[in-house]
Amino acid sequence: MTLREIASIMNKNVKTIRRWAVQAGTKCPTIRDKMSQATATSKAANFTVEETIEIIKGGGNQNVAGILLDNINSHSKGIIKSCEPTSIGITQRDKVVISETISLCIQKIMPMITNDNNQPMSRPKQLSQAPDLTDRAKLNMIIRDYAQRNDMYFMDVWHILYNQIFYRYKINVWVRAKNANMRPIAYIEKYGLTDKALSIAEQILL
Repeated sequence: MTLREIASIMNKNVKTIRRWAVQAGTKCPTIRDKMSQATATSKAANFTVEETIEIIKGGGNQNVAGILLDNINSHSKGIIKSCEPTSIGITQRDKVVISETISLCIQKIMPMITNDNNQPMSRPKQLSQAPDLTDRAKLNMIIRDYAQRNDMYFMDVWHILYNQIFYRYKINVWVRAKNANMRPIAYIEKYGLTDKALSIAEQILL
């Protein structure tokens, strides 16, 4: 399932789903690799059932993801469980919206978990826990993704970020890095500015 297809069934725009996928990629290496490859090749990534559920979780939709996974695990027994969300503290309108979303998800995802002979596949494997990305790796992913989406050179996006660091923190990364005979990103990392740069990037580039 592509980001566009996930956006369709979740009733969100692709930009929002891409942000969910980036978040999910910090914990799931296969999602992270597919996102990187999609950026490098300009071809849409195609995610498995398990990865799709992780992306939905990345958007904070634990209710939807949990019921989807429950239905997938029950599929081999020929059971489709209720789509009615059971979380306490949500409005009736929210329940309707969630139920409709889950129904659409099940319609789209269930065919993915049967093989060519229409036989149920085995229970999806638990995704392995990936090591956390460093702040610099997250920053690089955000920069590359933004450049790809907006048909810009990577360096031009870095310029936007450096300008924002200057306007917000009065730190001229270009000048300081040049005086230290360093690349700007190396200066940012050495002098503890990575968290500031990442915070800005998440605000303006995602």
